[in-house]
Amino acid sequence: MNGAVQRFLPVLFVALLAAGAFSARCEAGDTSRAGQTTKIVIVRHAEKDTVGPNPHLTAAGRKRAGRLARMLADEPVSMLISSDRARTIETLEPLSAMTGIGVTTIPVRGGPAGHAAELADSIRAHPGGTIVVSNHSNVIPDILRDLGVGGDILIPDEEYDRLFIVFLGSGVSAGLFMMRFDM
Repeated sequence: MNGAVQRFLPVLFVALLAAGAFSARCEAGDTSRAGQTTKIVIVRHAEKDTVGPNPHLTAAGRKRAGRLARMLADEPVSMLISSDRARTIETLEPLSAMTGIGVTTIPVRGGPAGHAAELADSIRAHPGGTIVVSNHSNVIPDILRDLGVGGDILIPDEEYDRLFIVFLGSGVSAGLFMMRFDM
């Protein structure tokens, strides 16, 4: 990807987040959180070590987690959610430190589909605002399907740079935007 495109992507990302915030404020006068649009930013955990059953992030992974935090620095984040695995929590730690919002962990149980369903239920229980999710490549497609978007999304094991933005609102179909983000 050339330098101009790489510099443009963060601008596009911020524009999409702002558009979601604008559409949330423009809903039919409903001031309750239940009537607001929810933005969900979903990322796969950053680059992980290959040692042990619950690996931590590598130096590259910590760098990517920092990049994610900087990308979302001006976003009014209302909730951070991850699995209970070290790599997903560590992916959100820089954003948690920046926002002062703790990471809510949802234990991995019931296989990828069961975990995704529990996570999607948690997201729907917190309407409005922006929710940032860090999870696993084999769970994210199920999360997207459970939120009403997706299709046949496959995230290869060696891929850590994909970011999904889902817009959920009452009475409207869910919308999905996908992009990649570098370190």
